[in-house]
Amino acid sequence: MVPQLLRISQFLCYRQPVELDFRGMHVACLCGENGAGKSALLDAITWALWGKARANDQDLISLGGTETRVELTFSLNGREFRVIRRRSAAAPGSAAKGVLELHARDGERWHVLTEGGMRQTQERLNRLLGIDYETFVNSAFLLQGRADAFTRKTPAERKQVLGDILNLQIYDLCQKYAREQARAIEAQLAEGEREGARLRQLVDQLPELEAAATQQHAIIQQQEARRDDLQQRYESLAQAVRALEHLAELAADRRERLKNLQTEAATLQARRAERAQRLAIAKEILARAEEITQQYQALQEARNQLQELNEQLRQRQGLLVRQQELRTLLTQEVACVERELHAVEQQLARFAQDLQHLPALEQEIVQLASQYQSLADLDSQRDAIETTIQTTHAKLAELQAQCEQLKAQGQQLKQQLRQLNAIGATCPVCLRPLDQADRERLMQELNQHGQELNAEYRQKQAEIANLKAELQRLEAERNRVRQDLSAREQLQQRLLRLQERVQLMQQQREQQSALAVRADELRQQLQSGTLGQAYRDELRQIQEALAAIPYDEATHLAAQAKVRDLADAEARYHDLLQKAATIEQEERELCSLTEQLEHVQQDIDALVNELSGIEQQLTGLAPLRAQMNTLAEELNAVDLSLREAHAELGRIEQRLADARQGAEQLEVLERAQQQLRDDLQSLDVLVRAFGRDGIQAMIIEDMLPELEERANAILDRMPGNTMRLSFRTQRPKRTDNQLTETLDIIISDELGQRPYELYSGGEAFRLNFAIRVALSMLLAHRAGTRLETLVIDEGFGSQDAKGREGIVQALRAVEDEFALILVITHLEELKDLFPTRITVVKTVEGSQIYVN
Repeated sequence: MVPQLLRISQFLCYRQPVELDFRGMHVACLCGENGAGKSALLDAITWALWGKARANDQDLISLGGTETRVELTFSLNGREFRVIRRRSAAAPGSAAKGVLELHARDGERWHVLTEGGMRQTQERLNRLLGIDYETFVNSAFLLQGRADAFTRKTPAERKQVLGDILNLQIYDLCQKYAREQARAIEAQLAEGEREGARLRQLVDQLPELEAAATQQHAIIQQQEARRDDLQQRYESLAQAVRALEHLAELAADRRERLKNLQTEAATLQARRAERAQRLAIAKEILARAEEITQQYQALQEARNQLQELNEQLRQRQGLLVRQQELRTLLTQEVACVERELHAVEQQLARFAQDLQHLPALEQEIVQLASQYQSLADLDSQRDAIETTIQTTHAKLAELQAQCEQLKAQGQQLKQQLRQLNAIGATCPVCLRPLDQADRERLMQELNQHGQELNAEYRQKQAEIANLKAELQRLEAERNRVRQDLSAREQLQQRLLRLQERVQLMQQQREQQSALAVRADELRQQLQSGTLGQAYRDELRQIQEALAAIPYDEATHLAAQAKVRDLADAEARYHDLLQKAATIEQEERELCSLTEQLEHVQQDIDALVNELSGIEQQLTGLAPLRAQMNTLAEELNAVDLSLREAHAELGRIEQRLADARQGAEQLEVLERAQQQLRDDLQSLDVLVRAFGRDGIQAMIIEDMLPELEERANAILDRMPGNTMRLSFRTQRPKRTDNQLTETLDIIISDELGQRPYELYSGGEAFRLNFAIRVALSMLLAHRAGTRLETLVIDEGFGSQDAKGREGIVQALRAVEDEFALILVITHLEELKDLFPTRITVVKTVEGSQIYVN
């Protein structure tokens, strides 16, 4: 990863947006006074990539800022990427919000790689970089105060750092997978042991089950022999019973036939009695034939007379109905003319009364039109006032916003003054401690700035008061114009109503003469008596027709009574005719029924004799059935016992089959269990091999000589160096003197070996520098992760002139290993030793960056 472009805003001491372009740099010196903000640039890089820096997120926001933003463009494996990280200040009662974006350059455009949330995007960025924050700062990033981050760690932590650098996490994953597989096999072995115990119980039951099966076969043979004997005896009895049951079915058939014949005989007797009674009635009716015929003829004459009278009544009623309709129509026509005449007279009276007011209304219209014309310019007055009010409001809002800004600046000045008055106050821009002279100078500047702000604030407040007074006057003027406009609208509505009324009156004056002519016509029609002449002529014709109809109501009532009295004569006459036609047929039917009844009686006597003989033969059926039922019960009992025996044999044979199958499964299971035990031993070996004390320790031991060689080569390039370092991976335990795994750093010089803690600051920095640079080079060559940037933050202050020159020479010796080397220092004598200088300067508005 090589930085290309860094943009930051409101980040620590960088209050204003700044930009640092690394393109074209190879070895550069980042210089400036203490507290100017040199290390803050490195914090911006690590915070952009991993969200971590020396301070927490909330403290990274500049004093008085609302949101910090860092944008870092970097190259990696030939591709260009951009990461943007923002964080807003937490409002009271709410949590701060952060944003993380990741892009990749695709030609001239940026392609979005951002995931759903910050956590997912950070994970993708970590996978892209191939290294985490801790590994980065322990190898290629010598941050201020953390140069000894590797040497100060415990042996286990050092191994962890080396493991991360060499990407040994894959072996941890392999060990985890091997342990999971081992636990799975152990679970399978336990399950196999439980299954084996169950199968052995089945196999132990084999002899007992085979003996039980043989005994059950013998029981079944005995039961089957007894069932065959009972079955033969039952079949013999059943044959005899079936013969008698057939005879019983014949007897039942004969009884059913006898019952049907008896029913038929009863029916024939009833029909013969009914026929005899009907024949007697018919003979009685025929004896009264002359009387019935005379009454029928009288009924016919009465009906003819009644029909003629009904026709006369119908004609008379139709004429009377029409007569009433004509009278009603005549009355309605006269009433319609009278109503129209009354309405015309009333309308003429209203017209005369309304037209009396026409001259006064026309005069009032002239006066109102003159008043309306005098108010015609109110619309232009209203628009002018509204425009002036809007302009005044805009000016007032602008002045109030300026006052709020002045007030906020005043509050910020008060806060800065309180910070300056505090003991141990620091500069609000660069955050370094202030002496008394600086504090007094800053306080004087802030007080002067505050007085200027107060004067400007009072001037703006006076302008605001003048604008508010002007607004009140304009509001009063606008209200007056609105009242005049309302009065003009009411005047216009009154004028329109009067014009509509005058127009209506003029129309009435035109209609008045036509209504007078119509009233004279209606009066003449009523006085002449010619209304409804056609109705009068038709009424006269109806009266003449009524006089020509010879209808008598008494005669009509008498005819209706006679028809009612003779109403049943017609039915008796038709019955007489029917009886005369069917009396011979009735006599023949009666003779036929008598003969049929005699034949049926003969068949009944024959069936009674046959049934008597059959019932004597059926007396032996009941004893045979009792014997057969007894045998059937014995057979059922034997069948039940036989089914139970077969069921028991099936259960025994199933258990026997399960036991034999269990023996086969037990053999297969024991072979599989042995294979699982072998696999478990192999996995145990892999777990130990993939562990920290296995392959990982061997790889670290294999790379430690190269790390020693590179570190000592860097130390050798430093003038006057006599130190050598080595790594010890094993040491004896204090208890039993056995060897244990470790990762100690052994340092020796012309005085012998000494602990790392006893070396001076300059010597310790040289050691740390050599180890850290060697780690970075090793990471680039062996771990597969491209860390092409080396950053050294401070540390040269602990070296003398000769030591500093040696470190610079060591940097030049390894510069081909890195695409970018940044050295951070505040020492003037080191600045000229680097081809590119990045100078950080602190100002009142925040730190600024200059590249030369």
